Amino acid sequence: MRILLFNLCCLALVFSTKAYNASNNWDGKYTETKAISKTFEVEKTALLDIKNKYGNIVFTSWDKNEIQIDVELKANGNNLEKVKSELEAIEIYFEASSIKVLAHTDLSALEKRFWGRKSVDIEINYTVKLPVKASVKLDNRYGSIKGDRIDGHARINCDYGGVSIDELRGRNNQIELDYCNASYFGFINSAFVDADYSKLEIDRSNRIELNTDYTSTSFGNVIELNYDIDYGNLEIEEAGDVAGISDYVGISINYLQGSLEADADYGSIKIMDTDPEASGIEIDSDYTGIKIGLHPEWEFNFDFEGSYSDVKGRDLLNLTEVIQKNTSKSYKGYHLNQSSTNRIQIAMDYGGLRLERTTK
Repeated sequence: MRILLFNLCCLALVFSTKAYNASNNWDGKYTETKAISKTFEVEKTALLDIKNKYGNIVFTSWDKNEIQIDVELKANGNNLEKVKSELEAIEIYFEASSIKVLAHTDLSALEKRFWGRKSVDIEINYTVKLPVKASVKLDNRYGSIKGDRIDGHARINCDYGGVSIDELRGRNNQIELDYCNASYFGFINSAFVDADYSKLEIDRSNRIELNTDYTSTSFGNVIELNYDIDYGNLEIEEAGDVAGISDYVGISINYLQGSLEADADYGSIKIMDTDPEASGIEIDSDYTGIKIGLHPEWEFNFDFEGSYSDVKGRDLLNLTEVIQKNTSKSYKGYHLNQSSTNRIQIAMDYGGLRLERTTK
């Protein structure tokens, strides 16, 4: 079964390599193009559903109650007859009503010819205008998705490409990325984000559910973040409330305004600075290095315990209890105010904690 699955994966990759090569890299003698344009009158909250392969989807929002779709199809190769034949085999299927417009790329006829084909490159690009309050369902494989603003719900799925969207203002958006090397979102209101083998940047966001594998994710400012990460990196410039679990992940927070709850194995956690109003930090870790920058005016109680671990920077704190037994150590105390409800609680095995005082 594993051999069969591997062979099927190889077949898919071979087809994708032959079928899609960006047009700016084409070197065939002949290039044929075909254009399709459609305009649909819709309600302002209509759904746009596009599914494509081997090209890009670019959308722009406007104040008209219309969805305008322009599709450009290209084929390139050294045999003119084959180029024309491949181009004609590409179908774009449309379905429309006042509340939904669907446009799907149909390559079934083309893919049936795979074993008898000579080398022909194809590209299918969608350029779309839609109402700003519309919702979207965009699925693209081997290409990018780019756009400015969506106020409705957005469901974005991109494989082997990249996404660049300025604003997703709707709630509970869904974003799925696989092998997307560079993706960017200027603002996301709220979303579930699932990414594998990708690189993702989100400048501003209110609430994010993040699930990634082998992915590097960076945030400018996030108010609420829940994460589940295996193998990768998580970087946050300014964080509100953050909670999650990670394995083999480097986590870096430049400024923590609210709270952090982290369960981490085989990685690192760095908090460069904390807000004096931060509510707390709770970390349970194995084989993880931890660094926390303490604001000089932050009041908190603390409880540190660990096996085969050490705490550096204890002189910055007021210790009320120290217990050392064999390979285990425990430290309790406070910073500035013993009655504070703010708290740092850290349990660690085979790691270390470094505390540093930051400037005001």
